[in-house]
Amino acid sequence: SLSKEEAQVWRLHNTAMKLYFTKNFTEASRIFRDISNYITDDYLSENMIKRCSEYIKNPPPEDWDGTITMTHK
Repeated sequence: SLSKEEAQVWRLHNTAMKLYFTKNFTEASRIFRDISNYITDDYLSENMIKRCSEYIKNPPPEDWDGTITMTHK
């Protein structure tokens, strides 16, 4: 069973991911930042904030399906 805090974090995460996949990167990034109120040093949220920031600067193509192409190791 999840604690109230864990359930809240999962709700936030799911909402942020839905926004991310609909290319609403600004709002998704905001919610990923909100997650840090519950979990400090959360690698997943930090990584998603970076991805959102990059897509805000350089939007993905129209047919983007959410996949990431790694450009370096």
